[in-house]
Amino acid sequence: MLPRSSAVIKKEKIKTWWFLQWKGKAIIRPPILHTSVQLELGDLFINQYYSRQHDAQVLQVWLLVTDDSSKSQSQKWKQVRE
Repeated sequence: MLPRSSAVIKKEKIKTWWFLQWKGKAIIRPPILHTSVQLELGDLFINQYYSRQHDAQVLQVWLLVTDDSSKSQSQKWKQVRE
């Protein structure tokens, strides 16, 4: 997995952070990251792999959001597209 990176969004002071990994296949959800990683709402996790079915590189993207089903204001990864 590549180190955490950041980018400014549309010349605003808002930044988003992302994690990128290359796997040989699709994954069900992002892996559990080390406890030293300080995740924030809006962070992205990207998994890239080669799909033989589509004969192309595929990106799986998750966005860190608030878990509304939890009473403790926890966070969860929500897949952006399938």
